[in-house]
Amino acid sequence: MVSMGTPATPTTGKPRGITAQLYSWAVFLLVVIVATWFLGPFALMVLSAVAGVALIVTGVRASGWPRPVLIVAGALLVALPVFVFIDLATGGFVITVR
Repeated sequence: MVSMGTPATPTTGKPRGITAQLYSWAVFLLVVIVATWFLGPFALMVLSAVAGVALIVTGVRASGWPRPVLIVAGALLVALPVFVFIDLATGGFVITVR
């Protein structure tokens, strides 16, 4: 039997509140930096598409005014890397290194 003073679920030891948000953003930023370091622009394209899909899913689940903003921002994050990749593949956009 659980008394009223103790939590029903055990604590996981993870930070809470603003600390948890900052921690998760720091981990995400570290993943982006390491992936970009190893894989370059391709990693940024993949991470942009993943972030876009996450924003679209969040927008679909949201209610109120942020819903269309999240969906449009997610669609842009998914579409722009695809357009850049198509442009690079067809030769319309040339990168020169001097």
